[in-house]
Amino acid sequence: MKMQLTLLAFCFILSTCTALNYELGKMYKYSYETELKVDDPSLDKDTIGHSDAGFKLSSNVNLVVAWQNSANKQDQLIELTVQDAKVSNVSERPEDRNTFTNAPLSKQIVSPYSVFFQWNDGRVGSVYANERDVSGSLNMKRGLISLLQIQLANGKVTETDASGECQVTYTAKERTIKKVKDSKTCSAPSDVNYYHPQQIMDIDVRSEVKADYKLSDDGSIIQSASSFESHLTGINVRKSLASSVVSTQDLTYVSTEGGAKMLSGATIDDALASNTDLVAISMISEPIQQQCTSGCEIPSKVMERLRSNLKGEHMSKTESAIASIDAVLAFRNAGKDTLLAVLRDPKNKDILPQLMDILAATQTLASEKVLLEVVNFKDEENAEGIERIFFVTGYNNHPSEFLLEKYLDMLKNNGVPNDEVKETLALTLGNLLGIYCGTESRCKTKVAIDIKEYLLEMVKSDDVATKCQGLRALGNAEMPSLFQTFVDIAANEVDADVLTTVINVMDVYDKEFFTKEVNAVLNRIYHEVQREYTYVIRLTAANTLLTKNPSEQDVINILLSLNCQKVPEMVTFLTAKIDNLMTLNTVAGKTVRKALSSAAVSNYNTRAHSGLSAAFTNVMADTADALSTFDQDILFTSTAVLRKSDFSVNLEADDNTLQIANVGIWARGLETFLGEDTGEEAGAAAGLSVKMMDVQLRPMSFSMTMSDLMSLVWSMGSDSSMTALQGIILLQDHFETIRLQSGFDVEVAVQGTVSLKLSGGLDFSLWERSSTTSIYNNGAMAVRGSLKVDTGFLKTGIEYSADADGSITFITRVLFAELPAKFCMQMMQEPLLFRHRVYKYEELMGSTTKFSVAVKRNTLAPPQSFKLYKQNSIQCDQMLGQEEEESDSWW
Repeated sequence: MKMQLTLLAFCFILSTCTALNYELGKMYKYSYETELKVDDPSLDKDTIGHSDAGFKLSSNVNLVVAWQNSANKQDQLIELTVQDAKVSNVSERPEDRNTFTNAPLSKQIVSPYSVFFQWNDGRVGSVYANERDVSGSLNMKRGLISLLQIQLANGKVTETDASGECQVTYTAKERTIKKVKDSKTCSAPSDVNYYHPQQIMDIDVRSEVKADYKLSDDGSIIQSASSFESHLTGINVRKSLASSVVSTQDLTYVSTEGGAKMLSGATIDDALASNTDLVAISMISEPIQQQCTSGCEIPSKVMERLRSNLKGEHMSKTESAIASIDAVLAFRNAGKDTLLAVLRDPKNKDILPQLMDILAATQTLASEKVLLEVVNFKDEENAEGIERIFFVTGYNNHPSEFLLEKYLDMLKNNGVPNDEVKETLALTLGNLLGIYCGTESRCKTKVAIDIKEYLLEMVKSDDVATKCQGLRALGNAEMPSLFQTFVDIAANEVDADVLTTVINVMDVYDKEFFTKEVNAVLNRIYHEVQREYTYVIRLTAANTLLTKNPSEQDVINILLSLNCQKVPEMVTFLTAKIDNLMTLNTVAGKTVRKALSSAAVSNYNTRAHSGLSAAFTNVMADTADALSTFDQDILFTSTAVLRKSDFSVNLEADDNTLQIANVGIWARGLETFLGEDTGEEAGAAAGLSVKMMDVQLRPMSFSMTMSDLMSLVWSMGSDSSMTALQGIILLQDHFETIRLQSGFDVEVAVQGTVSLKLSGGLDFSLWERSSTTSIYNNGAMAVRGSLKVDTGFLKTGIEYSADADGSITFITRVLFAELPAKFCMQMMQEPLLFRHRVYKYEELMGSTTKFSVAVKRNTLAPPQSFKLYKQNSIQCDQMLGQEEEESDSWW
């Protein structure tokens, strides 16, 4: 007896041993209010037209203990009934814009049918509802039951409520209890969500879910319960493109009445046996099939409206980028026959390439079947169009097993017209494999294993071209398990093309992969420990070593080796690279600065080198959300002929980095005509390599015979400009369902497209002893996001959009009529107009008044010419001034 009194006293102090005790046969009356608001968090509250959208629902709630387990009085069956439901607006607005002026009747909002739920000392078990009850009404009741779920002991538990199965933490103190839910852990079996594999290109969802309870003085019932839930979404690289939803619940005890109807039976099933209208339902909220709130059109009608904006002249313009989002969304709601009709419509013949881009980005089973049916993937005359389809498909962020199997079959069985298209298909499959394996379980599927094994077989080929294609494809996959394979190839390979390719593939991996053992392989290549290499291969190895995870000794050894090098421009390039690394706040930059702190290493002998080659990093744009930089690595031969140029644009946001684009131009063998011997045995050639969003595309190259070189002497120049890629890509594609604890579901979607055209060229003239390399980046982006709620009786939400187009040109001019040669690099950006639109709405069933508000914002970025580095500015002043003086000459 004494021990029992001690235990009771201990429980009283901790307030964790109290048991809820709703009495059998009594009705407990509560008042209930739930509120939901959607908004654009980037808008100032004083913005003209600003007003929250959403609703407030108030009602009376009756709880009756209809059955109780005779062996365990805490195990009860509760009947919940909602009465007198009313809806109203959440913000002040004029009567003529008030959606709720003519609000529907109570029974149109929440049905009068009761729900029953098993309740065992606050924990919810089985739930039963009338089979005639509708989804919206049931979801609201699920939200109420969720609020009634409570644990009286401190600790973490896993609960299932309207949000799904979630981890919840309870903190109890006296008669108050606090519940905090980790919404990121919530899962529901029926959810189909998809995200961008690159976090920097996805959206950030910040959530807070909590509830507070106050028990009655004797701890037997819930005196009051309130919940607060907020979800803020924002595009990572542009946080002003955002939306938010806030949901609250308040339940307050009013009174208790006796004489309520009870059910008899030994079990819950026995108690409910007489009520044949009841069926067991899930505690998790049931999705309501959302319909478009505005602008809903079938694909054929959409094409009538968008056809002119999708024509070729609008490529890399906002018109095509915006139109493509509308088309993708329309295609996703269409079946196979509807899509076939659109593609076969004679009116759409001129925009068929753009429609194929859109079809490839749709990513539904119907669209994939249509793609395989309408396209003859062996048609040699349409090789360029087929390659474009593979290119666009490579950026899909939720590829299906069906499409992967079909593409692999084409790759294995020569189902494409030529080797160039086959290489693009391999590169596409490599990237899709990496995305598909983002979910670990899918990487163990047969199709994933088959793709990986086939690409590895390509790497084992004796044919150099096939081997390089396989390496680039596996590099796109960026699978951690393959990194050691690449290291082994680099350590033993003798072919120059294969070795250059595999080092470039290694370079896509994060610095954590570059251990001492891996760095030792790169060191052996650069320092030619086991065999001799061309200076370009050695520079490729040194560049990767320095920019990843070098040791202090690695940097020192490279610096001390510079005086022994036979190629002056190689020394100039490495010196510039090290100087540039010193300015960067990276792990490699810190190591370089530490290595150069010693005068024995950093002195005139190791640092004083002159030449044309350069390496630098500059800021392109710096905003509150993201930092965009551009890098330029440029290597000349000793006779001032361009050997290699790499231009890249990088994006940093929230500790994530993405290489937006990399365009590389290379030329080999042209210097031999000027009497320079570089030690490279391969013939004269030039080419263009492009990476877009960290995805390697098919390199383009062409050979130059001696007759081609001789023609340069007698011609004014030779322009080898080429378009590297063109198309409409769906770069952002996010969809998820957020299930609120209040029982309402929120759909969050973001689609972002880019319409682009990338080209580059090399204009080389021996007659004028000049060369010009040009990189043209023309593109347009469009983003559309939405946050939608459909309760069954009301639709509300927010939609936002943004678009812009622009052009960046990078030109390198070299005059080598006399030595030292003169050079000038110029980077120019056209003016850019960024347009941002926000639209909020409410549509209440049965109401004749609809509410909507729109806000528009425009931001103009003026044209600019980017400053590169000091020596370049001096050279440009000299060259451009000289050109103006000679403009009247017969040249």
